Amino acid sequence: NNPQIREILQQRVAGLNWPASNAALDLITLQSGTNPGKAMKILQLCHSITRANDEDSIDLTHAKQALAVGL
Repeated sequence: NNPQIREILQQRVAGLNWPASNAALDLITLQSGTNPGKAMKILQLCHSITRANDEDSIDLTHAKQALAVGL
């Protein structure tokens, strides 16, 4: 895991007021490697999926769906 990527994600979801589960953020961090841009793209897609499902909080299912798109 990359603590810097996780910190960036934490700051972004807090700043944008996007509730997100720790499990979702853990998976995004893991799949992003050392690339913060990739982490942000995955997070944005997670948010879009969350909203498309008329839900308010990004969860592990949303993160898995975003990764299935093939980022």
